[in-house]
Amino acid sequence: MQFSDLITPTAVIDFSRLLTNIERMAARAESFGVGLRPHIKTHKCPRIATLQTGKGTNGILTSTIGETIAFVGSGFRDIIYATPITPDKVPAAVELSTKSKLRVLVDNEMILHHLERECKSKKQEIEVLIKIDCNYHRSGVNPNHPSSLELAKSIRDCNHIAYAGVLTHAGHAYNARSAEEVGAIAEEEQDAVLQFVEKLEGNDIESEIVSIGSTPTVMNTNGFKKGITEIGPGNYVFFDYTQVALESCSVNDCALSVFAKVVNSYSDRIIVDAGATALSKDNGPTHIYPDCGYGKVFSDYQMGELAEDTKITSLSQELGKIEIGPDSPLRGKRPGDYIRILPNHSCLVSNLFDKFFISSDETITDQWSINWDRFSTIL
Repeated sequence: MQFSDLITPTAVIDFSRLLTNIERMAARAESFGVGLRPHIKTHKCPRIATLQTGKGTNGILTSTIGETIAFVGSGFRDIIYATPITPDKVPAAVELSTKSKLRVLVDNEMILHHLERECKSKKQEIEVLIKIDCNYHRSGVNPNHPSSLELAKSIRDCNHIAYAGVLTHAGHAYNARSAEEVGAIAEEEQDAVLQFVEKLEGNDIESEIVSIGSTPTVMNTNGFKKGITEIGPGNYVFFDYTQVALESCSVNDCALSVFAKVVNSYSDRIIVDAGATALSKDNGPTHIYPDCGYGKVFSDYQMGELAEDTKITSLSQELGKIEIGPDSPLRGKRPGDYIRILPNHSCLVSNLFDKFFISSDETITDQWSINWDRFSTIL
């Protein structure tokens, strides 16, 4: 199948770039002496996770119970469910822990009671990690507050819950304006968990896992301090325009693109069949490039060139409006012509499709399912 044969909009992965990204991150982790546990929320695709775990990884991270169910069902046996668990998901998590080495995240005392009760009734033990807030201020315990140490002690005192370690995510790195700012956040991320782990050790609580990492902080650090055991980036398999802006990668590293067809063309704009249901409405790195639009159109994919004088200005549900100036290479596009778009946020784009088309040069070579169930409640 050729690109022109695709029924659009669709998500296409450049296999060579995908594999290069996977191998480069595995080599980076090895060179720094830390384990790699990829976050599969970026792609939600067992075929891609299999490529990642074939490169010496520690296992995977998931972000929803549906992802966790799907990946246990696909044969993955070392998983950290990396969102603080809520009571409604406890029965599923405990059941999954009988099929896989599943660890869950906690950030409050209340959830321990639910886990302990469910584990006792199922005669099962589950391992937990404490989610640390490293100044992102989304979720996680404040490592400097006494209640965080008390939470660790409460876990130690449980009969059916075992303490495994700590995990943090420096999501605020996405608000940085330069690689230098990201590097400073990466330092802050490591210090937050290591200082807390030191407090725990002073209370005879040992942390097997000390997990950190977002794609920007992992790509923009000079190394990892002693005590960090693993990193958990996700976006690196695809990258996207936001990562380009943050200097985590180049355009030529970006493996995922959205293909769209021109619906109609006008003197000042073209309309394509990729709207919010294909590109999401992520505004992109507007704090760096205020006029970035809803993704970037490639003028030459192989050369990594993005179309000048061209901006995706608005998205309805199924249609996208691309404003074209006098120097836009999209001038001359006709209805039925295809264009290739670099998304602002590849993780959200993956969430909008049920399969990826795999490409090699100008040929579609395969289709891979995005195999997960966001509504799964029954195992």
